[in-house]
Amino acid sequence: MKTFHVIVLTFIFAVAGCSGDKVNLSQFKDDQGQPADVGDVQIGSSMSMPSMAPMSGDSEITATGQTGIYKVTSNFAMSGAWHFTVSWNGPYGQGHTTFNSNVR
Repeated sequence: MKTFHVIVLTFIFAVAGCSGDKVNLSQFKDDQGQPADVGDVQIGSSMSMPSMAPMSGDSEITATGQTGIYKVTSNFAMSGAWHFTVSWNGPYGQGHTTFNSNVR
């Protein structure tokens, strides 16, 4: 029988600001609400541009040393509607989620 894991991803601070590095925290929890080490975590960001290729954002996610807590550092060239993808691969299996956020 295959085991399925439930992972909840929460951004502790909202994504905001387009000039200079912005630091946000994300937290992964298991289905019991406990912090979860999900292994290798990646983040990508892009912005649709009319009549052009999408613009890529400069985002990086790193472990903080606290189980399930990751630091997200971002620097965006312009404000507007950005699309984010967060993926992970580790003890809880592989997974990903996407979301949109307005960067100002």
